[in-house]
Amino acid sequence: MVLALLSYVHSKQAYHAVFDWIEKVFQYYINEILNNESKRIRVRYSLFLGYLIDVLFKNQPDAFRSTIMFLYKSVDLQGEDKAIALQSIDTLKTITCDQDLIPRIQEMNIVPELIQMMISSIATIQNFEYMEFVNDFIITYKDIINEQVGLIAQAVVSRTSSDLAKPISGNSG
Repeated sequence: MVLALLSYVHSKQAYHAVFDWIEKVFQYYINEILNNESKRIRVRYSLFLGYLIDVLFKNQPDAFRSTIMFLYKSVDLQGEDKAIALQSIDTLKTITCDQDLIPRIQEMNIVPELIQMMISSIATIQNFEYMEFVNDFIITYKDIINEQVGLIAQAVVSRTSSDLAKPISGNSG
């Protein structure tokens, strides 16, 4: 966390050697981190990514892909895992428009897979920030997603119709 804060005070280039070391540690333990049952580890990793993913895994596409997929898969978590979902949504909002990450995500050719995950999660996520993220994603990747925008819009309309059909809860007095 300290390194993440320092990255905003000083140039990330000044800490290049430290980031290289951190990246090696994360690369070695990536599966243990991403599959860890500890909510604390998963939410803190998600928070950490919001600050430093732009300098991590530049030469490790598998680790980068696994990390991006971890964030996307986490947005649907509920109950006791909701903190992980909320932090992942916040991190996705940050990294979606990061100009350094857009080419890396495009090169991996995972945008169609991310769109499918997004479409299915629109129906269930009860978080306004998630819809902001979806909007940012559409704007950022508009040149790639083309006709799939209609599928995303259809999911949003379906969700809105479903929400409108629900009875309003509360006191009637």
